[in-house]
Amino acid sequence: PALRIGAAGLFADRHARLSHRGEAWVLEDLRTANGIYRRVKGSVDLDAGDYFRLGRQLFRVTSHAELFGAAPPPLPPTDVAYFGSPDPAVGAYLSHLLATRRTGHLISSVPGSARVVGRESGDLSFPQDDYLSGRHAQIEARAGGGVRVSDLGSTNGLYVRLTAPT
Repeated sequence: PALRIGAAGLFADRHARLSHRGEAWVLEDLRTANGIYRRVKGSVDLDAGDYFRLGRQLFRVTSHAELFGAAPPPLPPTDVAYFGSPDPAVGAYLSHLLATRRTGHLISSVPGSARVVGRESGDLSFPQDDYLSGRHAQIEARAGGGVRVSDLGSTNGLYVRLTAPT
């Protein structure tokens, strides 16, 4: 037997399925726009396509290939120096998603350098977000792609979108 979760407003008509399997309950997102998130204490490794929340801020991990293609077009013959061109050495990109579902910031992340997100200080600061702690989380690119997100002892935590029944 399964319980279907959904309602008017923030939920889709059918938002999730809660099933009892053996000794465990299993929660499954029914591919809704808002998704279902679980709180993570400590650190979590995320790959391209994964979403996470810090306070009211929503981020998506994006790969170089997803943004720029596996084989970007060749540069035309010229003496012009190109600055800010996509760099395949970047471990991952973070798309900061706005409430309108558009990308606000696109942040590159290089292995070996960490970025801090917070309300009061950090590389990414959101002073109007009362749900963020002063120094909320740290994001580090992993060698080979993806990122590691670490909660820095925040009050409201780190949330990761479910990608499989949990």
